[in-house]
This record gives sequence, C-alpha cells and structure tokens, in this order.
Amino acid sequence: MICLTGDIHHQLNAPNQALIQTPEISLATNYLSITARYRLKTTLFITGKTFKESEKKIKEISHFNNLEIGGHTWSALKPAWLHSFFTLTTGSFYGPKSYQHRDIKRTLQIIKEKTGFQPVSWRTHSYQSDKNTVRLLEKNGVRILSDRVLVKKLKPYKIPNSNLISLPINVLPDHEHLYHGKRNEEQVRKLINKGWQDDFTNQSYQPDRYFEIIKQQVKKIEKQGGIATLLLHPICMKIVDNFQSFEKFCQWLRKKNYKTICCQEITTITKNEN
Repeated sequence: MICLTGDIHHQLNAPNQALIQTPEISLATNYLSITARYRLKTTLFITGKTFKESEKKIKEISHFNNLEIGGHTWSALKPAWLHSFFTLTTGSFYGPKSYQHRDIKRTLQIIKEKTGFQPVSWRTHSYQSDKNTVRLLEKNGVRILSDRVLVKKLKPYKIPNSNLISLPINVLPDHEHLYHGKRNEEQVRKLINKGWQDDFTNQSYQPDRYFEIIKQQVKKIEKQGGIATLLLHPICMKIVDNFQSFEKFCQWLRKKNYKTICCQEITTITKNEN
C-alpha cells in the first residue's frame, strides 16, 4: 500500500515561494487533479493560517474526493526567533505545552470550520513534535502522527504510552533530497559541510534520479508488505518541472496497480492486523 502525502504552507516569504508567484494552496488543485486522474488518494497537511488567507482555494480543493486534510501547525513555527527562544528556555523548538495546545487546537478548529472535515491526521512542521505534542494531539482527537523520517520502519506503529499511531516517512522525502529551486548543489554542499544528514542520506538528486530511487524504495516496501509513505510537496513538484515528473510517477503507481490510502485509513488497517 502507498500513502502519498504533501505539505502546504501559507505565505512565509520563503525563497522557494517567491519562485512560484502564487500561494502554495493554488498548486494543490494541480496536484489533486493529477492524483485524481490516476485514481490515487492523497493526504495534504496544511497550516492553519492557510485557511484564513485562502478560503476560496480551500473550498475548491475540498471537493476532491481523493483528498484527506491534516493539520500542519498554525503558522509553520514562525516567527523563527520565538521558537529559537522556546528551544533555549524549554528545550522544545515547538514550544511549551500551553503554546502547543493553543497551536494544535486552533489549527484543528479552523480546518473543521472551513471544510466541515474533522482532521485526525497531523504532521508537525519540520518534524518538530515532542512528548507533549503526542499527548496534546491525542487529547484533541488526532489519531495519526506522520512526522518521523525513518528508512527502516516499513509499517506504522503505536507510539509508546499513547493511542496515537506513528506513520513514518519511509521513502526519500523530496524537500530534503530533490534538487529544486533554491535547493541547489551549492546549498546542499554547505549543509553537508555543517554535518546535515537525515535517516536516509545527506545527498540530493536531479529529478530523473530521484524518482528512480523512490520507485525502487516503493517496490521494496511493497514486496515486504509495508506501507510506503511518500512526502511530495506540491511546491516542489511545481518548481522542479511544473508537475511533469510527478505526473509520470503517479502514472507509474497506477500502472503498477498499487493501492493508495489516506493517512486516516491507517487506524482501520492496524486494528485489522491486531
């Protein structure tokens, strides 16, 4: 099975956002139209502020039957200085328990208010969840947390001391490993020199090579009976080649007849396995 996911942010004045000259949420229509064409389900994790900035676009994408919307924090952990302060004072970049609770609650509330959909899936921006995040998400009705990059975890697992299920990203994520926009060879070289590496590698790849790698990873996970969880951002797919590689990949998934699921379906699957 395949879990195809992406993240969408409000206007952050981020370097890559300047390259598309349109809000990220506008790209969701392209993304979802492609996945719908190939009968693929997808989960998009969206920041709370997006629902305030782009109500019309939110209504547009809410009509896609192949979409699940999950929470992605209220403001993508901005401003950066505040969260740096939290790191120094609390040891958590996300912030103290009271801050996290408000952030989670208002994000989930606005999703429900603007779409009528009660979100049960969550991805903390920059994978910055901690033990407080887990407890607070569970308290607010979230059941799936997908913000760990773990190459060897082929299946979802129950988070210790909670009822939340962790759905790890176990296929090479695009933002960190696909050359696109401001993520070029020079930037990656600087990151490597600073010691950056995730659970996969410290390398990034051109589109052809990147998509070949993730195809092989999907095949391997499928063969072993796992759930291949991909992170392919709409903005990355737009910048790299205007969704061309993304569409070819979706076409490949359909040709292979892989079953896609939304994150919210994980709870049913895990119950059945137990």
